[in-house]
Amino acid sequence: MKTASYFTYFGPGRVGISRGNPRGLSGYRIYRALAPWRYMLDLSEAEYRDIYFDEILAHLDPAKVVADLEALAGDHEPVLLCFERPPFTPTNWCHRRMVAEWLADKLGLEVPELERGGGATPPTPGENPTLI
Repeated sequence: MKTASYFTYFGPGRVGISRGNPRGLSGYRIYRALAPWRYMLDLSEAEYRDIYFDEILAHLDPAKVVADLEALAGDHEPVLLCFERPPFTPTNWCHRRMVAEWLADKLGLEVPELERGGGATPPTPGENPTLI
């Protein structure tokens, strides 16, 4: 399993974990259980982190999450997507990396970030993502 931005990875196994979806991109699945709540988008990283870990991730079974993500990716490795692009800084951070941290802590699963890969151009618009 890996993580990436919607705008830097266009290969197979793409699974969105964000609240919204990027316009004009297709060919990915959505896993809403890992999406933040709307009001969280206006919080500082510290506030966001506390709520995300304590109120969202704490109520999920990490092994089930991994199984769900693998099922969504089918025959491919899951690549968890949201909007933020690397490099990450104190003002440019991302919840997909928090998911990676959570999976490492709970399951010992290392989930690296892909900065580029899986194709040079986005898929053709028009296909709707699959939601679960």
